[in-house]
Amino acid sequence: GGINLAYLGTACGSPAYAAPEIIAGTNYRGDV
Repeated sequence: GGINLAYLGTACGSPAYAAPEIIAGTNYRGDV
């Protein structure tokens, strides 16, 4: 769910906040 992570990050108003998580491959919310 990398796209979902990016969308949530953008919706929050900080796309850069989700970017590092996607690059790192962290399943913080991508698995949910």
